[in-house]
Amino acid sequence: MGAALLAVPIAVALGQMKYEAAMQASAEHAASSYEATAVLQEDAGAYGGYLMPQVPVLATWRAADGSAHEGDVLVEPELTAGSEVTVWLDEEGQPTAAPATRGENIVSGVLAGLQKLVLMQLAILAGYWLVLRLMQLARHASLEAEWSRIEPRWSRRTD
Repeated sequence: MGAALLAVPIAVALGQMKYEAAMQASAEHAASSYEATAVLQEDAGAYGGYLMPQVPVLATWRAADGSAHEGDVLVEPELTAGSEVTVWLDEEGQPTAAPATRGENIVSGVLAGLQKLVLMQLAILAGYWLVLRLMQLARHASLEAEWSRIEPRWSRRTD
């Protein structure tokens, strides 16, 4: 019981560490990227599906140095050619993912903490089961030894 309770603050600490690492990574990513406006060169088309809520579309944009770029950007479905969308660009002016938000990092930390808690609880249960099984085997061996000593006198058998 104590080990199961001790796992909770450990999981909380691990989740906190994950959150802090994610926040630092987001800050570093935000420092090395920037927002820009891209103009779609074609219609975005229909919905990409549950696993792909955004669709790639050919677009043009200008980098921080003023150079023109063209390539695919991920946008919401159903947008039409000529629509302006906000994109994140890396230092070379190429599209990159937006930095994770504080909320996304909180969710990441909470999920990491819960994952660690579940894994620790499963390890504790496995250890508990193993100890019970070893105790049962020891009791069985003790009973067998006692029975092999007592049974010949009880049954008056001579081997």
